[in-house]
Amino acid sequence: MYFDPKEVGKRIAKLRELLGYNQEQYSQKINISRSALSKIEIGDRSPSIDLLIEIAELSGVTLDYLILGRTQQDGNKKLGLQSVISFLTELEREM
Repeated sequence: MYFDPKEVGKRIAKLRELLGYNQEQYSQKINISRSALSKIEIGDRSPSIDLLIEIAELSGVTLDYLILGRTQQDGNKKLGLQSVISFLTELEREM
């Protein structure tokens, strides 16, 4: 995995739309210009970590989601898989 500004921008645009804001309204909420938000959403500009934190807080998502597209469900799947592996490993030892 790596940081992809275009994908981050797409996620930010999607969140903005889900919250019902246009670019002008959303940019005011996160204290940047509309043109800066536009550049971020199309991937021409990378947001600072401080701005990502503000967007995550406003949008109710994690930084993991904003930066890498990972959801809580992804983490739960991995944890579930690790539990199954541990169970099977223990079962194999008992045999």
